[in-house]
Amino acid sequence: MRRAGIGVWGFGCAFACFAVLASLAAPAHARQEFVMQFGSTGTQGGQFQGVKALALGPGGLYTIEAWRVQQFDLEGNFQRAWGRGVAGGQDAEICTVAASCACGFAGTGEGEFAASSLSFDSLSGIATAPNGDVVTVEDSGGNRIQRFSSTG
Repeated sequence: MRRAGIGVWGFGCAFACFAVLASLAAPAHARQEFVMQFGSTGTQGGQFQGVKALALGPGGLYTIEAWRVQQFDLEGNFQRAWGRGVAGGQDAEICTVAASCACGFAGTGEGEFAASSLSFDSLSGIATAPNGDVVTVEDSGGNRIQRFSSTG
């Protein structure tokens, strides 16, 4: 029987990548087997500027960074991003074309993520419901928790 785990490496706010590691469920001395990685530094969809947290659910892999949530399928393909200004506008919006997505900016409305006084971004946690229908984001700068459908 095999099981999978997700690893995250971040080097400051400049670089983050994801790697999926598979390990044998047998002895503690079993070797890790590298399976894949995805992502690069940048602000477009599928790129990262310092990932804060991630959640894995039936709807895929969700990440939070700066002022946006990104969703990837289980193969690491970008699906969408959401937050204020992620598609070039001024409001909470969803972007589904990776090359057109931006990192977004702070806001206090529904679907927007506030800036904290200690940093430029305030997202600190993300989780998915067991069935994958709901994504919950902790917005500590806005002193609130926001819930979204799995598609933003």
